[in-house]
Amino acid sequence: MRKLRVIVTAIICFWGIPLFFIFSSGLADLLTEKLNLHVLPSYTGGVVIGDFTDDTGDELLPYPDHAAFTPGSLDLVRYTVHEPVYGAKWQKHAEYWQLDLEYKSGPALVRDIKIHIDADAVQLLVWIQNGSGTVYDGNGRFLCNTEYYELNDGRTIRIRIPLAQKELQPLYTAKTMRHSVETGNYAPFGTPDLFDILGKGPVEVIQ
Repeated sequence: MRKLRVIVTAIICFWGIPLFFIFSSGLADLLTEKLNLHVLPSYTGGVVIGDFTDDTGDELLPYPDHAAFTPGSLDLVRYTVHEPVYGAKWQKHAEYWQLDLEYKSGPALVRDIKIHIDADAVQLLVWIQNGSGTVYDGNGRFLCNTEYYELNDGRTIRIRIPLAQKELQPLYTAKTMRHSVETGNYAPFGTPDLFDILGKGPVEVIQ
C-alpha cells in the first residue's frame, strides 16, 4: 500500500505542474464564469481592446464536397483583440498577445486562417492551420509558433502569440493596428481558394 502511495505521489508531482500550465487558461475562465471570482486580465487573455462582429454570413459560399464541413464552419462571426500582456508568470508564456476567433460552427480542422496585422512599424502574418499557428514578419520570415486552443466544439479558436522576441516588442507601444482576417479551406479538405473576410476589409484597433 505504501508503495502504491509513493507511485501515485510521483505521478502527481511529475504530471501535475505541466497539466496546470496547459489548462490554467481554461480553468481561469471556468472559475470566473461559474464562481463569479475576479481574475486578473493577464491570466485570462488581457484587457479587450477590440471586439468585432460580422453577421453577413457565408451560407451562399460553395463549400467543398467533403463530409467534414458543416454550414458555417468557415463563417467568422466574431474577432476579439486583447491588449498585449506581460508578467503573467503562471502562464505558458509570461509575455503574450491573445486573439480570439469565433465561427458559426465547427469543426476547426477544416480551416486555413490568415490574419494580416499592420501595427505601426510591425507587419505580421499569423497563419493558423492543422491545429497550430505560426507567425511571420512582413518579409515572410518565420518568427515563432503560437499557443493554439480550441473551445466550444471548434467554434472558437484562441491564439496566444509569445512576445519575448525583440521583433515583437513594438506591439506593446503600437497605438493603432489594422487587422485583416481571411478564412479558407485547409488543403486536405478541398481546394484552398475559398475564403470569408471579416466584414468588408481590415478592422482598426486603437490601444
